[in-house]
Amino acid sequence: MERRKTEGEGMLAYRSRVFGEVPVRLKVQQYQDNGCLYVGLDCMEDGCLEPFGNVTVNLPDKAPDYCGYCTYPLYLFHADRLRELCPEGMAAYEAKIRTAKKPETKEHSR
Repeated sequence: MERRKTEGEGMLAYRSRVFGEVPVRLKVQQYQDNGCLYVGLDCMEDGCLEPFGNVTVNLPDKAPDYCGYCTYPLYLFHADRLRELCPEGMAAYEAKIRTAKKPETKEHSR
């Protein structure tokens, strides 16, 4: 994906073997069931943003090396880059994960 102005601010050029070059916008949210990071792509369709595809997969546990019919490669996301490309989504995600973390409790000794 390249960051270029395409059809609007914040749009990226995604090169697909099927569709050619598609202007997309990154979307950062949280999976509802486990609070993990969701990253998706939206594209412009008839003047409206529509879902184009998912970058992440919602797995309930650690990704297995091999799962019968497919493999799950592990990718690390650069938080600063996600903040740059989707500032509102990252701010909401980071606020939610901060509040979801339980405060550390230390035992008092006498």
